[in-house]
Amino acid sequence: MKAKRPFISIIIPVESKTKYLDQALTHYAKQTYKNFEVIIASTRSFSRSFSVPYSFVQVIVNKRLAGDVAAKRNQILKYGKGEIFVFNDDDVFTPLQYLKGIIDKLKIPKILAVCGPLLTPPEDSFLQQASGAVWESYLGSFGAGVYRNRKLSARIVYDFPAANLIVRRKVFQEIGGFQPGLYPGEDTKLCLDIFNRYKRGVFYDPSLFVYHHRKPLFKAHLLQVGRYGGQRGGFALAYPETSFKIQYFLPSLFLAYIIDLILISSRSLFISDFVFPSLILTPLFVYLGLTFLEGIGIVFKKGVEVAILAMIGIFLTHLYYGYRFAKSFVGKIVFEIITFLKLFRRL
Repeated sequence: MKAKRPFISIIIPVESKTKYLDQALTHYAKQTYKNFEVIIASTRSFSRSFSVPYSFVQVIVNKRLAGDVAAKRNQILKYGKGEIFVFNDDDVFTPLQYLKGIIDKLKIPKILAVCGPLLTPPEDSFLQQASGAVWESYLGSFGAGVYRNRKLSARIVYDFPAANLIVRRKVFQEIGGFQPGLYPGEDTKLCLDIFNRYKRGVFYDPSLFVYHHRKPLFKAHLLQVGRYGGQRGGFALAYPETSFKIQYFLPSLFLAYIIDLILISSRSLFISDFVFPSLILTPLFVYLGLTFLEGIGIVFKKGVEVAILAMIGIFLTHLYYGYRFAKSFVGKIVFEIITFLKLFRRL
């Protein structure tokens, strides 16, 4: 008897046709596993503007979902025919064996969801390569986990981006999909919902990698980092199971430390007999040493120029992430206190 070939539904949320979308669809067209469909959840119609006709593509247009990435991803419940749901972003493209690898991995019944690393494409620009080097470095992405951006050993994880997240249809239905209106962070919440319901994490397999175009240094990269920091700061209180962790607080502590150094240095400019406490520089020297070691590793992989930019990028990433995290975290606390006081006054 011929083995059943599970049908796969892939969904890509967009506002309109994007720079990399044709590339993503071209790579899906070359997949060795052919039993699949791609659903594009868009705000605007562009069904006739692809470079070639893709018979496996369905474009769903809903103007009411503008700006709501989570709600667009949830359209897979309504339009997807597959028993396996794949969540990608429009700037992701897949290797030829990607879908076959998913099928092979989900032959194991106890695995409910799988994921794989997001690698920087070799053809990305110089500034994108530098951004990728930040994410791929242990120091640059220790909060998120370097396994997200490099091929590391298989493991169970409890938080992973929806740029490369695969979930069984039944599981996705039972937990109610992504929380509408939540972005970024809808994937964090989904992974937490899976764990809370089934007491299982997501299986990370390095063979299920995809290529993810990076935001170039510095502005676009930092804006993205800031969104992540702001989201995680609020989540630290709302979803402490996966977000109240020391690594997410460290950039904010580092930012406070740098501000303290600046304030102490300014005192030495106005007070002639002020003695600068040299011991306070020790953490800075340790940090710079670790950054330099990361830079050495990047030199051998991507060259000196990329390494120099990446080292600056690591420093700025920590500062801006720390600022956005602290702002969101403190804002959440203030909001909760005000809400409590309002309720208390009504009693």
